[in-house]
Amino acid sequence: MWDWYNLLSFRPLSEIAQLKSEVENGKNPRDVKILLAKELIARFHNEEAADSAEQEFINRFQKAQCLMKCLNLRSLEKLV
Repeated sequence: MWDWYNLLSFRPLSEIAQLKSEVENGKNPRDVKILLAKELIARFHNEEAADSAEQEFINRFQKAQCLMKCLNLRSLEKLV
């Protein structure tokens, strides 16, 4: 992931190093990947498209995972 930051991001190297340190200290790498994705989408489209893509990711993957967990729990409850 850091190679992509170094190649594609316009962030200062010091800021990239800070993000890397945060991940090494426990920050979820997904959050840092989302920052890069939003930066690139905003560069080639606009901020609104970047925000929309982030929301779509959250709706599609994060909320879907929660829904699957809830459905799985309901299935297990039926077995008991």
